[in-house]
Amino acid sequence: MTTPRVSIVLPFGDDAETLPRCLASIRAQKFREFELIAIDDGSGDASAALLLDAGARLLQPGAVGRVAALNYGIASARAPLIARMDADAVMHRERLALQVDWIESGFDLVASQVECAGDPRVRWQNGIVTPADIAANLYAGPPFTDASVLMRKRFVYAHGPFPADYELWLRMHEAGAKMVKIPRVLLRCRTSETNASQDEVDELSARYLARDPRVRYARELVVCGSGSRAATLARRLERERVRIDARISAPSESLAREPRPLVLIVASIPEEREEIAKVLESWGYRAGRDYL
Repeated sequence: MTTPRVSIVLPFGDDAETLPRCLASIRAQKFREFELIAIDDGSGDASAALLLDAGARLLQPGAVGRVAALNYGIASARAPLIARMDADAVMHRERLALQVDWIESGFDLVASQVECAGDPRVRWQNGIVTPADIAANLYAGPPFTDASVLMRKRFVYAHGPFPADYELWLRMHEAGAKMVKIPRVLLRCRTSETNASQDEVDELSARYLARDPRVRYARELVVCGSGSRAATLARRLERERVRIDARISAPSESLAREPRPLVLIVASIPEEREEIAKVLESWGYRAGRDYL
């Protein structure tokens, strides 16, 4: 049996309504050297039959939850490259071809821009494209829509048991993985949500921020943001033995100086983060170097 170059990993539940369009987009891919692994997370409709008819390799571990279902699928994948996919998403026919070309040029993870109607996070995510963009914005929240990602399988289990997606992106960044996003919409989906709650995202962000050398060895560290999220982040960082020199609700003239502190922006919505970043950049701050 020929080893595929890509394993498409598709967890599903009761998704018989959306699967026909999803599967049609997979069948239409210009890149053909893939296997489709479908993991049945306790479905009770015709989803499994649709996937079998489409030639998928069907795994049925029961209703184990999304993270465990993904783990089953990725662990059984035969290819060195994993393409994430959701049952309610639709791929552009060039998605796999383009992502494989990009990843083989030296990257470890290649995502794409996405179209998700009515999801306010997508505009922010779609603006995070280059490796530098990702490194500067990763702690603000998931920079990728999960189903848009193609990644090297060897990174998945290299640093511990399979985690929720956001922690996997954080682990990969910490391990020095090269991550990039193709500046083109190659996926349409219903939501860009990760499989972690907002509180879990914030807890993970604080834990990995505290280990980032830029934060750990900052000469001066300022947390900038209003509301409970900024206060909670500060407490979590202090719990991780990170010294915070100041907390401010908005950029002030006191930051317009040399040497610059490292500013951690904590915002409830992308627009707030963008406004703070714009002020900092007007004073010469650079994303990833002077603010995160």
